[in-house]
Amino acid sequence: MIWSRLLKGLGRIDDVELNRKHIDRIYDSFMPNDVYIGLEGFFKKNFDELSKAKNIKEFLWIIGKMLPEKNESILKTAYRNKIPIFCPAISDSAIGLMIWGQMLKGKKMMLGHFDDLNDIIELSWSSKKTGVIYVGGGVPKNYIQQALQFSKSASYAVQISTDIPQYGGSSGADLKEGISWGKLSKNAMYVNVICDATIALPLIYAAVKERF
Repeated sequence: MIWSRLLKGLGRIDDVELNRKHIDRIYDSFMPNDVYIGLEGFFKKNFDELSKAKNIKEFLWIIGKMLPEKNESILKTAYRNKIPIFCPAISDSAIGLMIWGQMLKGKKMMLGHFDDLNDIIELSWSSKKTGVIYVGGGVPKNYIQQALQFSKSASYAVQISTDIPQYGGSSGADLKEGISWGKLSKNAMYVNVICDATIALPLIYAAVKERF
């Protein structure tokens, strides 16, 4: 098993005690450390096949292919529907740690990060119009925006975030700011949604499903 279920708890809890019990906390969600055992086993078993990937997009595609048919994860759904996934900060993740662990053992993997950058810029160039939905921000938001900046400005944009622009981070940056960079068209239709994504996304999904 690659993943295990998360546990629900309280945000106010003794983190020292959680550490003693090998439980990681993400606010009020709890994850047993032994999840990494399953993840490490998966990469150890499949590393040779995964190392055939030429870029991150292809690497994630292969993982999606390997997952069980009944799996309802984002990777499996993207694989089924032939949707590419761009992940510019993959080294900053548990997957990145698993790759690093196997490379320490002498195994090789060469993922062309700049191949993905070229592909997302080409995707933007070749599109008649572009639209974006940002859930939060950070590296993924900037990665998309820089592709738009040097190709075709977005005509439509939605940003769902609880952050604010005053601190200078990407997650809180107002969409309108992107017009100055050429990331958002001056005639674009856009909206900043100041809301918890776990509230906003289900409402948006339900509304779209009802209409279409």
